[in-house]
Parts: sequence; C-alpha cells; structure tokens
Amino acid sequence: MVCPHPPEPPADETPQQIRDAILGVPVKIRELYVTDWGRKIHVREITSGQRDLYEQRVGGDRTTAGESPVVRAMLVCFAVCDQSGTRVFSDADIPAVAAMPQGGVDQVFWIAKELGGLNPEAVEDAEKNSEGTPVSDSGTD
Repeated sequence: MVCPHPPEPPADETPQQIRDAILGVPVKIRELYVTDWGRKIHVREITSGQRDLYEQRVGGDRTTAGESPVVRAMLVCFAVCDQSGTRVFSDADIPAVAAMPQGGVDQVFWIAKELGGLNPEAVEDAEKNSEGTPVSDSGTD
C-alpha cells in the first residue's frame, strides 16, 4: 500500500543507499493457528517471482474463484515459513501438499492470498494507490 504522504528520502542519498533500502524492506509474516493441522504456523508474503509463477499457473486471472488444488498447494508451499521467514516447504513438496485434505490448505491459502495482495480488493487498492502518483522527469538517467 502506498502512503498518502510518504516521507522524503534524504537529498544526498546515493543510488547504492537507495538500492539497499529498497532490497532491505522486510517481508510481512503472520502467525496463524491452522485448526485442521492442530498447530500454529507462520505465513509470509510471497516474493515477486513467486507471484509471477502463481499468476502464470492461474492464467493471470487474479479473480478466478476455481483455482486448481495444485495452485492452492503452490501458494501454500511458497508462503508457509518459520518465524524468521524461511520457507518450510520446497517446490518439490507441492504434490504432497496438493494431496492433503483441503481444510488446512484452504485456510493457509486465503491468508497467503491476502498477504500477497492476490485478492481482488487488494488489486483494486493497489491500482487506486498508484493512480496520479507524480513521476519526476529530471532528465538524468
């Protein structure tokens, strides 16, 4: 989400400092009790590359209600993490997660969608927040 009045960066910031600040933005992590699994887990915001893979799998339609179980399992495998944000499942675990009962997978899937901005409301909010954002053309590249 874009702040309505973001703070101005220091005028003397170097490109390297800007790069480091952007790449150092922390990932959102949420603790979640999964009833069907009988345990607390952590779910993280997915990466940009993971989102691309997910959208590629669902055909780019972010509002599709009937994603396949493999798509749900993929998102769950991308998002379940330890408390520091390290993934618990690898891509090789997707078929095993897809074979699990849907209750717990579904619960995690919806939280992962929310954190990743994959629900229609989040997409609309992001589009609204980016409208009218001035872009400076200082003439330097």
